[in-house]
Amino acid sequence: MRKRLLTLVGPAVATVGLAVGGTALAQRETRLDELSSRRPAAASRATNTDADLYGEAAGADQTAAAAYLADVVRLNQTAVWNAALAWNQAVAWNAAVAWNAAVAWNEAVAWNEAVAWNEAVARQQAELEAQRAAAEQEAAAQQAPARPASGGGGGGAGGFLACTRGIESGGDYSAVSPDGTYRGAYQFDQQTWEGVGGSGDPAAASPAEQDARAAQLHAEQGAQPWGGRCA
Repeated sequence: MRKRLLTLVGPAVATVGLAVGGTALAQRETRLDELSSRRPAAASRATNTDADLYGEAAGADQTAAAAYLADVVRLNQTAVWNAALAWNQAVAWNAAVAWNAAVAWNEAVAWNEAVAWNEAVARQQAELEAQRAAAEQEAAAQQAPARPASGGGGGGAGGFLACTRGIESGGDYSAVSPDGTYRGAYQFDQQTWEGVGGSGDPAAASPAEQDARAAQLHAEQGAQPWGGRCA
């Protein structure tokens, strides 16, 4: 009896289960349709994820490339600016060095020219002074012979001394030769003056002493110390 009951109830339970399952499936499908109708537009593009990622990657690469190129351009501009600045500094330095060298050269040339000019002027002045002294000596020698006429060429030592004074100094007891070697009326040099007992400067001695020293020299050596012109 129990087995028969189960045989009758089993199919009924199965039928009810199928009905319930069918109803649940229909409700699930209806729910999915509602969710699909309410899904955002962005969700429909989910299947294009690879294409979107590729586009985003390409855009990122372009942005990075542009930034890189901008950095390269900026670095190149900086390098060019630094090179131009270094070049200008080098040019300015070389110009300054050349200018200083030119100034130093001009100063050296001017200095050498000034030294040479001064030396030439000094030589010319010395030559003129020597020529003037020689001319004075020659003029004195030419004018002196006319003076002894008052004392004569004879008349002993007095006539000789007067003749010699006229030739040597024109009768000037303080006369000095241009080079300073011969001094006094008789143009003694220092050695000859001291050889006849004189001392100090012959041109500073009194006329009487100069006459006495000249007379002594004449007595010892004759007219030879004076060239023998009043002998």
